[in-house]
Amino acid sequence: MDNLVFHNLYVQTEYNFLSSTISIKNLKKELYRYVGSSIAIVDEAMHGAYKFYKACIEANCKPIIGLKAKIYNDNIDNFIILYAKDNDGYKNLMRISSEIQINKKNVNLEYLKENSKGIIACVPFFENELKYYYDNHNMSYFEEVIKNYKNCFNELYLGLTLQVSNYNIREIMNLSMNYDILPVALHKVNMVKPEHLESYKILRCISKGLQNYDCSELEENSYFESSEELLD
Repeated sequence: MDNLVFHNLYVQTEYNFLSSTISIKNLKKELYRYVGSSIAIVDEAMHGAYKFYKACIEANCKPIIGLKAKIYNDNIDNFIILYAKDNDGYKNLMRISSEIQINKKNVNLEYLKENSKGIIACVPFFENELKYYYDNHNMSYFEEVIKNYKNCFNELYLGLTLQVSNYNIREIMNLSMNYDILPVALHKVNMVKPEHLESYKILRCISKGLQNYDCSELEENSYFESSEELLD
């Protein structure tokens, strides 16, 4: 266990507008807990990428630049996380982000495939259509979606977390590996500390025009934990 290092692959910042309480300034303080490991910014736009990169370098962390993209689906929240593997990947993330921001629309897999060079993709199971098909025991659609993703990306992973209860994570991991997709730990972070939950709820109320916002279990648990806590 002493040799294991946790790489946080799912941090969202203030640049994910009204969806995170984490400023780059506060994030920089937190980065010193991850010295020697990697940490990824995964906002739904690329506005904070440069400041994040500088903060990581100063804290002796390896920065990973990512983007959370919503894939077109009529009825289901359907996200995928994309990471830049190299300069080509970074350019493609910028292109995908611009397409989403300028045209105010979700992207489809055909567009992502056209711009997939240098990109590593990770399907966040609990924020993707795969969860819907898994919950409804519709394994034929589950398999079809997996095949579509594999056809789109040369490097594809399934992101799983213990932030959501009442799921057999081991079963989902085995299912993923049956389709030759490796599972990875994907701990979502929208807050530095759990006591920031009320501030997060206020942001979501403003974003959605609500007086009250009911957080999902995933959102309630989306705060930083140390490598030791997560690997315990």
